[in-house]
Amino acid sequence: MKANEALIRTLFIETIDGVYKCNSCGTVRKQKKNTGWSNLLDHVKTAHADFFTRFKDGKNSGEMHQTQLKEMFKICYPKTTTNLFGWIKWVVHGLKPFNFVEDPLNRENSKLDGISRNTLIKHLELLTLSVEKKISQKIESKFALVMDGWSTGSTHYLALFAVFDNKEDRETVLLAFSPFVDETNFGAKNHADFIKWVVESVYGKNMSDVISLTGDNCSTNVAVSRILSLPLLGCASHKFDLALSEFIVPWKPLINKIHILMTKLNTLKLSGKLRKLTPLRPKTYTLVRWSSANEMVNRYLEIKEFIVKVFSEERCFDLLLSKQDDENVIVLSQHLRKFDSVVKKLQSHDITLGETRFLFNQFISIYPDFAKYLAHDSHVVQDPIFESAILKLQNGKEDQLTGPETEKVKSFKTDDAVIEQVDTENFADMLMNNRQKRSQYKNTSFLPVTSNAAERLFSVAGYTLNDYRQRLLPSNFEMQIFLFFNKKYWDIETLQNVIC
Repeated sequence: MKANEALIRTLFIETIDGVYKCNSCGTVRKQKKNTGWSNLLDHVKTAHADFFTRFKDGKNSGEMHQTQLKEMFKICYPKTTTNLFGWIKWVVHGLKPFNFVEDPLNRENSKLDGISRNTLIKHLELLTLSVEKKISQKIESKFALVMDGWSTGSTHYLALFAVFDNKEDRETVLLAFSPFVDETNFGAKNHADFIKWVVESVYGKNMSDVISLTGDNCSTNVAVSRILSLPLLGCASHKFDLALSEFIVPWKPLINKIHILMTKLNTLKLSGKLRKLTPLRPKTYTLVRWSSANEMVNRYLEIKEFIVKVFSEERCFDLLLSKQDDENVIVLSQHLRKFDSVVKKLQSHDITLGETRFLFNQFISIYPDFAKYLAHDSHVVQDPIFESAILKLQNGKEDQLTGPETEKVKSFKTDDAVIEQVDTENFADMLMNNRQKRSQYKNTSFLPVTSNAAERLFSVAGYTLNDYRQRLLPSNFEMQIFLFFNKKYWDIETLQNVIC
């Protein structure tokens, strides 16, 4: 079979003599017998240009059998679909404003045909509904929730994630990122009602399927967990931040001295003199970010010799640190670098509660004062019985579970009914295999110990909702962020399905 014929047989089905229907877009074309395939090939070139390009590449490499074509090009899409998908992917993945598709400069320098902003929004809405349905189907069993709030201007958003075991790894999906319906009440009851609505009404799940709630160790989250009757796993990163805030207090005078010095270096004249000596720029301390103290101290040590030269020229000797202060800066830097490594470890995607507890115990052995927030019996641990039970399960000590702990993790109990379905001929083998101790509980390693997923979302949200997009509707903003974080759940095939 010749190459062109193999292509036509792959893409078209002959309905009646001389009439062919495209398997992809349904277009009907006529082609007289013994006159070649020009009319049908013309349709492929115009409506399925990407497919035709790949076909030519395969033709040049000698892959011309129809079976090979079907394997290489299992599906092709109409040009309108590939064009629309190109714009959607560009806007969502690139976090572009919606009017990006109407910018004449973008249209001029793109191979994509122009679409309107309304067309874009319409199909983003359809994709969002499709992704919500996919996520609902993906979450088959028990799952955990992660929640956190973010405010910008006069609007407060609540981010809600679902975390579940996908049999290979921990999977995290964004369920919602939306303002409350009632924006005059931000109490725990309103938070709980929002979570119930998302879980039950949007995704069709039962609250009984939710096994835990992870969030900051604040009074609102404690009250929400109580209203929903869910154990609260306090965010490990938040606990560590609380401990660090207390650690930094006695170091504040030294940190303030460096901050004043760095602020002075940021003035035009001194900054210009510093630039002649080094490309490194001064960094200052931000109260809400302890990591900025680490960055500032490290930068001070990097440019200290240049600072001395600049301030000596300006005779600003009163701002320079003393020899004793410089020695203390080195000590502080060593502490902060250790803390920074712990913070980064807590941001690992797959860190478990057992690993976090081991990390904290080792850390407390070096920094005992941190036990106030990091110890297993700390006052910020909201549900010590649940955490203790999960730790025992993850450490293989389920036989040491107490009565209250067993009750707390009963939702992880495996279903013994599977024994009834065992082939009787293999029953003896099954009994022999039971010599090895098997856990009676399901995997718990997927339980999230931090709400860092929400913090990453807020970083993206802040970048997206810049000064030029303040008129963006919250619903459209949520839609873009939702599709950005759940991008693995949609592709061109998804778009084609929602169009049809």
